[in-house]
Amino acid sequence: PVDCVKWALKFFQGRGIEFDYLFSGINLGANVGIAAYYSGTIGAAREGALNGVRSIALSVGTHEATHFDYIISLVPKLMEISDTLSPATLLSVNAPDLPPWKVRGLRFAEVAPFGYAEEYSFSPAGDNKGKTADELVWDGPLNFQLAQHSLDGKPSAGKSSEIGPGMLSRTGDPVTEADLKYDLDCMRYGFAAITPLSTGNSDDVALRKL
Repeated sequence: PVDCVKWALKFFQGRGIEFDYLFSGINLGANVGIAAYYSGTIGAAREGALNGVRSIALSVGTHEATHFDYIISLVPKLMEISDTLSPATLLSVNAPDLPPWKVRGLRFAEVAPFGYAEEYSFSPAGDNKGKTADELVWDGPLNFQLAQHSLDGKPSAGKSSEIGPGMLSRTGDPVTEADLKYDLDCMRYGFAAITPLSTGNSDDVALRKL
């Protein structure tokens, strides 16, 4: 996705065409929590922002998503929000895979410092030029299972408990609808989430300390 943006910007700019906005997606599967760090959809939007183009990444909550009407309806509002921010700030927008009348609303949220559960298994890939290789196979669904690992690598507290269709919460770390803070939690509760992301990578606090 990033290469596509780099090519398009250079190709069209060389022909005197400038972009007002860049939309990346709609990605099948949410880009919330830790996934925001390695998402190709967000990476494409970040490349646009690095080039001074107001950029917005769109994602819907499952890899088999069928409901796109709600997130598409947000486009005019997202353009207005982007206009109030620096072009160097991109928006990551995640919506549940639900029909519009079932989406509970729209929240501004932080990137969650944890991720959804992932399960992996290895299966033989067969003989490759006389050598046996292993192929990484993705076994687990990424449909907002219990967030099991935080950024420090430690398992999250508590066990999962259902709070709605396809939504889970951590009993050891209760979150109420009134104080939803993170993008992943908003999605669990059936809300869409807008998260502004910076293009800067420097740790200013660490730099001041050093």
